[in-house]
Amino acid sequence: MTLFGTNFLAGTQVGVGSVGNVAVTPTQPSQVTFTAPANPGQVGTVSTQPVTITTAGGASASGSTLIDYYLAPAITSVVPATGTAGDQITINGTGFVNVDTVTFTDSAAATAVFTPISATQLVATVPGGLATGAGTITLHTCGGNSNAQDFTITWPPGTGHRQHEPSSRRPRIGGTGGDVPPPSAVAAPSAARARCRTSAGSNGQSVPPPAGCAPSGPPTGRPCAHVPHQERPPDQGPGSGERVPPRGIKGSGPVPVHQRSV
Repeated sequence: MTLFGTNFLAGTQVGVGSVGNVAVTPTQPSQVTFTAPANPGQVGTVSTQPVTITTAGGASASGSTLIDYYLAPAITSVVPATGTAGDQITINGTGFVNVDTVTFTDSAAATAVFTPISATQLVATVPGGLATGAGTITLHTCGGNSNAQDFTITWPPGTGHRQHEPSSRRPRIGGTGGDVPPPSAVAAPSAARARCRTSAGSNGQSVPPPAGCAPSGPPTGRPCAHVPHQERPPDQGPGSGERVPPRGIKGSGPVPVHQRSV
């Protein structure tokens, strides 16, 4: 510290209240620089002590110059302990007197806007420009820097890593509105579908699907009804329009031939 005045002569000493005296050697008669002695017995956050200077000519008036001793601030808690830029947090502790800076630190450092509440509490706004993740908060007063209290910068609402989307937002199949099926869902026709197919009999005749199966349609999509028919016996005269009964069986008359619809 530097005192300014007059008649600062050799052999001068500076007295700091009840803390003690410090011997100094003035470099010029109008000012003297000295290091304030420690105040280990200080109890309050601020201890005000009068400063006097004594030379061969006498002592200066006591009380005209004062010096304040500050205890270093200490942070005990931060509520909440996480936040993003613009959030307000409450910092609790001791020694919050004449706080001049509140600093948020991660890989860099940024000072915050704050509002003192009392000697044990203040409210600070989380500054922008800090990387997300774990960091610390410190305070500074005339007494020095506080301890570093943990604080975590979080992602702002609505941003951050892309999370799993609900099925309603997954890609769709060509405008059908359904979820894209996984590859395992694209499989061979089931046994029930195979059972419902029309097959050919041993004599080449088309065999209808079992009961309960929906009829399959032609490529045009129109329904195709199965028309039962009988195979023309080999002994029927071609183009006669009548069925000739097998040998040894008496017929009762012409039997109409069922024509297959094409």
